[in-house]
Amino acid sequence: MMCYGCQTPSLPIRDATPLNVEAGDRISVSIWRRSSASRVWYEWAVETPTVASQVHNLNGREYSIGK
Repeated sequence: MMCYGCQTPSLPIRDATPLNVEAGDRISVSIWRRSSASRVWYEWAVETPTVASQVHNLNGREYSIGK
C-alpha cells in the first residue's frame, strides 16, 4: 500500500491503543509474505517502540491478490 502524497510506503495499523512516536524514534515492523493455493498476501506487526502489536491482515482477511 502507498500513502499518496507521502514519500514512503505506509501500512495500516489498527490497534486499540495509539502508537505514539516522537521525531527521531525508530519503528520496527515485521512483514511476512503468505500464500495459499489461490492467493498471496502480506501480514505485518509493529515490534518496537511498544510491545508487539496484533498481526495485521491475518490470513489475508483484508488485503490479498489472486495467483
